[in-house]
Amino acid sequence: MIRQRLIKPCAPALFARGMFLVALIQFLLLAPTTSQAHGPFDNSIRATLHSDKLEVSIVIGGEAAVEILNRASPKNPISLGGMGLKTLPNELAPHFIEIKSGATTLVANQFTVVGDGLEYTFTATLPNPSDNTLTYRAPYFEALEQMKLGTLVLSDDAGRQIGSGLFTKTNTTVKLTLARPTPVAITTSAVAAQQHATTATPTDVATETPAPTGRSSFSLILMIGFPLLGGVWLVQRLLSKPAQQR
Repeated sequence: MIRQRLIKPCAPALFARGMFLVALIQFLLLAPTTSQAHGPFDNSIRATLHSDKLEVSIVIGGEAAVEILNRASPKNPISLGGMGLKTLPNELAPHFIEIKSGATTLVANQFTVVGDGLEYTFTATLPNPSDNTLTYRAPYFEALEQMKLGTLVLSDDAGRQIGSGLFTKTNTTVKLTLARPTPVAITTSAVAAQQHATTATPTDVATETPAPTGRSSFSLILMIGFPLLGGVWLVQRLLSKPAQQR
């Protein structure tokens, strides 16, 4: 009998497998912005945060979509036939996605679906979250054993990605934190000070010539009086010399 030797993978091989798994996860997280689901149990979620609302689109395979709706409304089956956009009851939205803003559950005010039979896009429109922490839960992973790995991408209305995550059978919840700028509080006194600084004009400072003191007046008399007296004395001397010579 020929014994088969079990070849244990060496360290480089294990490292290569680990790097491949990391690259696969990064590819799923950084997938193109357009959500896609090609297989019957493929799924992806794309959320867009607007200034006044949150739109969440769940793209899911046709077979999974029919099964989720049948479980959500067993007494009143919902037909997904046709190619046009359909409005569904808002009560069905939690069967596809549940979102909490902090501790508050966001309730959809509109729920629509469009698809071609191979895949469907369910879109829930929800109020703008007031808390910076958003918790996404994909309940259909708990209902269907066949669901494949799902992705979540959250972006703003300009297309900038805010966060992302992965849904699996053992991880049906993704928590994201929004980085919002903190508003600067402006008090009434600060506004008044700013307006005063803008409208106020510089005050002219009047410069007055100080009144001469007694000492300065005496100095002025000395400066002017002595030269004047000396000039008078010199003129008298010059005039008196011709008279003496005659």
